Formats: sequence, structure tokens, C-alpha cells
Amino acid sequence: MGQAGQSARREYERRRHADLQRRRQHYKWKLACVVTAPLLVYAVARAAFLEPFDRNASFLAGLLAVVVATKLASNLWGRKATTDAWRKGADGEELTARTLARLPVPYVSLHDLRIPGSRANIDHLVIGPSGVFTVETKHYAGDVEVKCGRAQRGGRSMSSVVEQAAGQAKVASGILGCVVRPIVCIQGGRVTGPLFSRPVVGKVRFCSDRHLNNVITSASGALSNEAVMGIVDLANRGFGVDDLT
Repeated sequence: MGQAGQSARREYERRRHADLQRRRQHYKWKLACVVTAPLLVYAVARAAFLEPFDRNASFLAGLLAVVVATKLASNLWGRKATTDAWRKGADGEELTARTLARLPVPYVSLHDLRIPGSRANIDHLVIGPSGVFTVETKHYAGDVEVKCGRAQRGGRSMSSVVEQAAGQAKVASGILGCVVRPIVCIQGGRVTGPLFSRPVVGKVRFCSDRHLNNVITSASGALSNEAVMGIVDLANRGFGVDDLT
């Protein structure tokens, strides 16, 4: 089986290497900009004040110059949030894999499955007596709210995540020839929803990491051990698990 978070980790390393190369390019010119730009800002800001020798004016001009230098240096040499997001995603997938490893026999979890004919992947595929599930991991600091058939995080819609999870389940269903139920597992935050109903958007079930295994094992389904291993074999062949490195 594939290694959890492998694709995300590989993409993170690729981007991190590209960021390092970007930082090293034209280093002397960038350093000159970081030094001279704040001095020019200070001079212009200092000259703009009506009282050139006022102590407060000097302080404000100096503060503005420091802000400009910090911002410029961050843009030129700072770590990119988009790059770190891939590392955080890989960490989240590894945490989910550890949780799934605690599922009882005969549950089988496959990780980082490449979708045939696509660069996309399925984070986790779980096959067991209660059915077959795709698990999409999202590693967030904040909570996710599921309400009125919609999922939100920090007031922002998660419709793209719902579509992603539903699409993965549809692809897996076509390959395996059985019903596949999509789950979105939230690492690092809680999932809140209506008091007396499950946090579901469409057919996509949301849950936190600590509830993931219970969501899977309590689902309605009745696969025999033979059926489970048969689907695992189909997954190995259909997703090319043996070819993953």
C-alpha cells in the first residue's frame, strides 16, 4: 500500500526546493533593495513632516522604514504559506493513518492512492465489514461547522471540499464496483453541527479524528471477510498500489 501523505510530502519538498532557489537568485540585488528602500522611505517620510526636527516625527519615519524593510525581506526570503500548507497536509494524512491503523481486523486501510489518468489522489481508502469509505483529510487549526446542508470554516464555504470528497468516492465506486461512502476527517479542529443530526453535506460525512473510527465501524453494512479481501484485491489492481513508491 502507499504511504500516507507521500504525495503531499513530495509536493512540499518540490516547492521548498523551488523556494530556496528563488531566495538565492539575485541575492546581492535583493539585499541592496532591502537596505536602500527603507532609507528612501525614511527620507521621504521625514521630509513630509512639517517639523523636521520633531522627535515624534523621527520616530514615526523610522518605524515606517522598519515596517517596509521587514515586509520587503519577508516577500523576498520568507517562507511561502502555500508551501507550508503542503507540509501541514502531509502531517494531517499521517495522523489520520495512525488513527485508521487502530481499526479492528479485518478492516484494511490503503493510503495515498493515485487516481488513474489523473494527478489527483485519494488520501485513504478503508474497506471493512461496515462497507467501503474514502477519507479525505483536512488539517485545520479552526473548527468546521456543518449546518443547513452546508459546511463552513471561519465563515468560508467548504463546497470545494465537499465536491472533492464526493468525486473521490464516485471514482472509487467505479473502480471497485460497489458503493463507496465519502468522509472528510478534520485534523486539528472540531466538527460542530446540529444537535440531533449527523454533520452531513449531501452524502459527505464530516467528523473529527477522534470520531473517525467510530463513524466507520458504526456504519450500516454487511461485508464478509471474503468480500473485504476481494475488494482490497480490486483496489490493489485498480489503483496500482503495487506501483507506488
